[in-house]
Amino acid sequence: MTRTATRLAGAVVLTAGLLAVPAAASASAVDTVVEGHYSLKLTPKQGASISYDLSCTPDGGSHPNTAAACEDLDAADGHVTDIPAQSGPCTKEFAPVVAIAKGVWDGGERSYEQEFSNECEAVARTGGAVFDFS
Repeated sequence: MTRTATRLAGAVVLTAGLLAVPAAASASAVDTVVEGHYSLKLTPKQGASISYDLSCTPDGGSHPNTAAACEDLDAADGHVTDIPAQSGPCTKEFAPVVAIAKGVWDGGERSYEQEFSNECEAVARTGGAVFDFS
């Protein structure tokens, strides 16, 4: 291959690489849009379910305390199971409730489902904010 042909081939490769950069940048921008979006639900064994949406980039959705819930999820990389339990008393009332979180964090799907003896336990054991709908 001649020196001119080598330079031309190098220029073509370099140009193709530069053209690919905006596509990669726009793909990461799309990932950021869906970052931290969850559907949250508390389903009691008796009674109606309570559902809220939570978005964390930026904070939003129908959740009543998005900032605190997003802070807890951010510290746990979006894994509800990794959020430290909140200390504090709960009644011994037996009113089973299932806490469900489904969503996306850092480009990966997240899913959580756990049954608790009552709503207070569900809120406290998941950090105090994610399932606190009051």
